Amino acid sequence: MKNGCKERRKYLTFNEVEKMLVATGSGSNPLRDYCLIYMGFIHGLRVSELRTIRLSDVDMHSGTVFIRRLKNGFSTVHPFATDERKIISAWLSVRATERWQDTDWLFPSTGKNPLSRQRIHVIVRDLGVKAELPVSTCPHMLRHACGFALADRGVDTRLIQDYLGHRNIRHTVWYTASNPARFRAVWGDEIRGHHTTLICQNGPNCTVGSYVESRKAWGGRQILLSYCFFKSFLLKSRLKRVGFPWRTKPKSILFNFY
Repeated sequence: MKNGCKERRKYLTFNEVEKMLVATGSGSNPLRDYCLIYMGFIHGLRVSELRTIRLSDVDMHSGTVFIRRLKNGFSTVHPFATDERKIISAWLSVRATERWQDTDWLFPSTGKNPLSRQRIHVIVRDLGVKAELPVSTCPHMLRHACGFALADRGVDTRLIQDYLGHRNIRHTVWYTASNPARFRAVWGDEIRGHHTTLICQNGPNCTVGSYVESRKAWGGRQILLSYCFFKSFLLKSRLKRVGFPWRTKPKSILFNFY
């Protein structure tokens, strides 16, 4: 499977990422693993982008990190997230005591090379197990988690594209198009615009289910009429006055008056 993800769901939720961060506390290298997961999520990094972050890419003074994108992506400078400075500082304080402290890799292995892709896969997989997540976790899921988290926050698609380094926006649209936040207002109680809502609340024998009238600024008028048919002379007479043909089945019709 691509990127080592074997589950149908290819991303993690924000809460699942938080659980993985908590799970780092029981590992053999908690500060490194916490920083690794946190930066992978916050900056939407591919595993090879994450492993090759250099100390020279991190500017603790200005609070920025240079993100070197792969796959011909758009490399850029990201600002630190709220707690990122403290997280990186905590890891650097531990890193400075290790024998490979002179290497330029932010996440070095026991030698002079950065952590391998395979090692990061094992770290992320094991943290998912410790956190008791319902999916088998892999590093690329952190990148997708970032994209969906930004979409949930209402971030513009173009900005998400630049943040994740996508050259083609069609790769970014996946996060916004499938974002459930877009559909929260579909069945909401509030109808946008200047509307007058009259809702019948007389129980199951109610003649009119709902009646919504809206006016447009240019003087036109739209009426959205939803009704259920029972024996009601009042409703029939009202509909006949506007020239509405009577039906024997429930109907929902949008018609314009000028």
